[in-house]
Amino acid sequence: MVERTTTSQGVNGRVVVAERPADIRNVVLVGHSGSGKTTLVEALAVAAGAVLRAGRVEDGTSVSDYDDIEQRQHRSVQLSVVPMGWDHVKVNLLDTPGYADFVGELRAGLRAADAALFVLSAAAGVEGVSGATLALWEECARVGMPRAIV
Repeated sequence: MVERTTTSQGVNGRVVVAERPADIRNVVLVGHSGSGKTTLVEALAVAAGAVLRAGRVEDGTSVSDYDDIEQRQHRSVQLSVVPMGWDHVKVNLLDTPGYADFVGELRAGLRAADAALFVLSAAAGVEGVSGATLALWEECARVGMPRAIV
């Protein structure tokens, strides 16, 4: 099998470089604020070896909430990209803000994505799904974007 990605060990974890654009996947995480998008990104980055240990939103140490405002407010305010490798594919996780004030960042993530993960709060359950989340699900369906619920 021909390797399509190269991996090297960086200071904070493994760094993956794709040899061809076909070996890159962009996956956007969407959901309401507080649903766990950034926490899921941290867990996936650790599992893939992209970071050595998980940060926490509450501590201001998450890899995707790197801006000073995000660290102080304990929430995402801009789109961030967390690259990682999985099964010889470079996966860029696109962590989006959940507040409606930052819908432009969400739209940018959707336009760049190959697939969408809808992150729902287990505590809120299905009843906690907003009309905006349902509208995004339907929007993804209209353009044929693969999507899943986490």
